[in-house]
Amino acid sequence: MADEDLELREEVDRRLLTRREVVVRGGGAAGALGFAWLLAACGGGGGGGAAPSGGGGGEVDTMTWAINGEAVAMDYALAYDFNTNVAVANIAEPLLRFDPHGRLQPNLATAWDVVDPLTMTVKLRSGVKFHDGTKMTAEDVAFSLDRHRDPKVGSYLATFHERVSSVLASGPLEVTIKFSKPDAIFPYALATMAGAVASKAFMEANGKKVGTPGVGIVGTGPYKFGSWTKGQEIVLDRFDGYWNKERALKVKRFVVKIILDEATIVQALNTGEVDGVFGTALSGK
Repeated sequence: MADEDLELREEVDRRLLTRREVVVRGGGAAGALGFAWLLAACGGGGGGGAAPSGGGGGEVDTMTWAINGEAVAMDYALAYDFNTNVAVANIAEPLLRFDPHGRLQPNLATAWDVVDPLTMTVKLRSGVKFHDGTKMTAEDVAFSLDRHRDPKVGSYLATFHERVSSVLASGPLEVTIKFSKPDAIFPYALATMAGAVASKAFMEANGKKVGTPGVGIVGTGPYKFGSWTKGQEIVLDRFDGYWNKERALKVKRFVVKIILDEATIVQALNTGEVDGVFGTALSGK
């Protein structure tokens, strides 16, 4: 089973990295898992003044990281590239997750079952809250997954939903997914942003504005959308109502600086303006 998990996980990565709509190679299934574990582990101050508080395992007021390109949108359906995933994957979580060995593990979903080759059921975690305080339901999950099949949304991850014929809330905390053809990859896609969940009410209320700088998105992740100033920075604030208490985050605010020039990134690292960097030769990513 471990070998099969690894092979299917690798197929997820291949599908992500061969999407023609995206110019920048980045993110992939691993990127779609986010990096909040790093922020949970950071108990000390960072470089210079970028992380002004916290030492010896205490809380940190702010951590600042640099990326070398602009995000596409604060929308999980458009979170394909690395620079977008850095923020979005910490706002909106997937139903499942990968463990270090590439095996599927529960996340927003507690269990899943391939009932027959054309039917899959997903049991949802109880008591999960969105950033606006409302509780996640099967209706939110069904709506979130169905957005990938809506051509008006233009999801970059629609390829994973090509064989899905319907997604229905079959109970308050259960979703039933029907397929037109068997799809062994789909459960693994649910551990990427192709399986992420956001508030149905929020998305319906904001329509085409979802993911834009002035609106953002409402998810269940460890961080909530704060602000996005294009060409400058994305700000995420810790969500203290986060369901996973074992993943308690020590960084209260995470700032993603958008710095296009690598020499400027080096200078920012040297002066302590940023604590680290993603997506450049400097980071090995």
